Amino acid sequence: MGRSSLYHYYADKEALLSDMLNELLGQERELFRVCLRSEGAPLARLESLSRACAALFPEWAEFGRMILDLRMEGASRLRSYFRGLRRELAAVIAEGQRDGSVVAQPDAGVLSSIVIGAIDGLLLQYFVDSRGFPEPDVLADALVDAMHRMVRA
Repeated sequence: MGRSSLYHYYADKEALLSDMLNELLGQERELFRVCLRSEGAPLARLESLSRACAALFPEWAEFGRMILDLRMEGASRLRSYFRGLRRELAAVIAEGQRDGSVVAQPDAGVLSSIVIGAIDGLLLQYFVDSRGFPEPDVLADALVDAMHRMVRA
């Protein structure tokens, strides 16, 4: 559907963005509810949630691209920025994988994306509701502990 067709149904960009965001957040909220309230051990429910979210990444990415198109004309700069971060982080992870201090799987590129995703996700939450987090040093310690658990061999 072209932009002019979209604006036939929405008064402006803000209305379109709001509707898209509400839909996406509603789907994500329901997915979390279904997976986390299902039967089974906690780890099994967390695994179910992880797999369900990963399965929806392609669909969510399409929404994300549209939201970025509406909000950020310079989004292509972010692509190269994240590629550079992943490349640098993957090099350090690969070094750790070679010396045995970092888990061998997933590969360094995937693990670097996971680490950056954890950090960026935490950062986004902090921006939205910083009062829901402990003091910065406590948060930093917790993040370091989580990263160690994620990558330590």
